[in-house]
Amino acid sequence: MMKKIFSKLKAKHLKKKFFNFFIATGLILLATFLYLLINPPKLVKPKNNIEKPCENKKTSFKEEFDCYENYFEDIIAKKDPTHSLQTLEQLSAETPFVKSYCHPLVHSIGRFSAKRFQDISQTFSFGKETCWSGYYHGAMEGYIPIIGIENINSSINEICASQKSAEKYSFDHYNCVHGLGHGLTANLDYEIFEALDHCDKLIDTWERDSCSGGVFMENIVNDGVNHNSKYLKNDDLEYPCNAALERFKNPCYLMQSSHFLKVLSYDYKKGFEQCERFNRNYQSSCFQSIGRDISGNYLRSIEKTLELCGLAKEEHQLLCFTGAAKDFTFNDRNSLKSRQLCESLPEEMYKESCLNVISQVESTF
Repeated sequence: MMKKIFSKLKAKHLKKKFFNFFIATGLILLATFLYLLINPPKLVKPKNNIEKPCENKKTSFKEEFDCYENYFEDIIAKKDPTHSLQTLEQLSAETPFVKSYCHPLVHSIGRFSAKRFQDISQTFSFGKETCWSGYYHGAMEGYIPIIGIENINSSINEICASQKSAEKYSFDHYNCVHGLGHGLTANLDYEIFEALDHCDKLIDTWERDSCSGGVFMENIVNDGVNHNSKYLKNDDLEYPCNAALERFKNPCYLMQSSHFLKVLSYDYKKGFEQCERFNRNYQSSCFQSIGRDISGNYLRSIEKTLELCGLAKEEHQLLCFTGAAKDFTFNDRNSLKSRQLCESLPEEMYKESCLNVISQVESTF
């Protein structure tokens, strides 16, 4: 009986278009960002002393954040985004504030870069996956005002045309259209349904789903400091997915656990129970979403992934494991550690499905 169940799960799982790999992980590792805001990590002692430009700017969050933004913008103006990203990585190794707010700060670097170059392809050429790919998200935030929000609908299918032409459905292509969703949301004052209307103008279904995934991810990065989402509810853990149009529901459910796990104080057993309350059509996306969050929250620990995915009912564990395996692979841009995870799974059927998923993820690099 169990073989039939897992065979059916595997077949259904492998038929999904590979854009779900991108959306499920967020490439940006959303769960890690949310977790670090609550639990700032221990810092690694740096090998070399570097300038700490905002060390004495601690009278308020805004003053300290603005100081770092101005510092990185000055580096971009004098040099280029590469130097800003390298400096950010160095500072995050020894500065608690930069480590905790690395993602919004790298958004700022991307935004300033777009403002400088006025061209999204040139801006992206400096990009790195630093702090959950926030550079690309910020770049689109900065590029949309250059186009003009009033001109988005008429130009939306051309914005990522060069990335699409270079390698359709590649990681760079994804970063562009996913970042577009982030940028639309930020520039529309977090009115997600209005942003989704713009994503809906994309002709390519894969691009539309990637864009809408960016909208929902931007909505869910709700740190209570940089912005507060208008479309998350603590008393309705399925919202806004249950209010979205049918074609946007799957990208939403692939992000939703990053909200409800926070509300549930990261009680993963309760999280799995929450997935079971959702519409059956989207439960599999929810279980994968929790797998991604476990991977991010525990910095891709094989031991914690095995332990926490093991809290799910047996028929749901495979989805949790594969959600985590995708995140392992995307984060490292290789499958070395994710294959170790697959080989550690308790059932042979799990291992085979897990390895197949990793191979499909690698094909997008």
